[in-house]
Amino acid sequence: MAWITMPRLPAAKLRAVLAEIDTGSHRATALVAGAFVEEHLTLLVRESVQRDSKLEDQMFRPGGPLSDMGVKINLGYFLGLYTKTAWKELDTIRRIRNEFAHTVETSSFNQSPVKEWCMNLTRWRMVKIQTRPGPSKGSLMLSMDEGKKGEFPLVGIKEGGSEKRPYDRYLVACQFYIGIFTMLSKIDRELLRDKRLL
Repeated sequence: MAWITMPRLPAAKLRAVLAEIDTGSHRATALVAGAFVEEHLTLLVRESVQRDSKLEDQMFRPGGPLSDMGVKINLGYFLGLYTKTAWKELDTIRRIRNEFAHTVETSSFNQSPVKEWCMNLTRWRMVKIQTRPGPSKGSLMLSMDEGKKGEFPLVGIKEGGSEKRPYDRYLVACQFYIGIFTMLSKIDRELLRDKRLL
């Protein structure tokens, strides 16, 4: 599966982390994929707030008021970066990650309640993304619609395929939000005032 990279992670380290997702335990996958989502959410939220690097560093530092993933998820929703549906799904990803991190007995995506939580991650199937060349050289236009035929999903799991497995459902949902956050962080803030893309 293709992953959008974290800009501050050296290529060799990124390859090692992605190998951990591909070959590691379910616990490692849950923690690492969830960390990717949180990192991209952090970058998006930081770009959406008042620009003051000293204050940002203070607020987002480990142990700071905005260091917790749940707080960042709530803040992103509060800022209007995504809809209530996306907010709830992001919280589900956080809960899955926390379940693996804090519950020793949870070791598989096939265990309850993780299995049920994963199967409720469906936003990636509803939002389709289409790209086309933009008006200026080197630019790209995005359009996002729910359920329109003939458009392309950001990440592809074929209908009737492995999306029925909780493990894969979690991974594709994480990839979806990472991709969306990456795109949103590059879109002019004015565009977001009219329509939340998620």
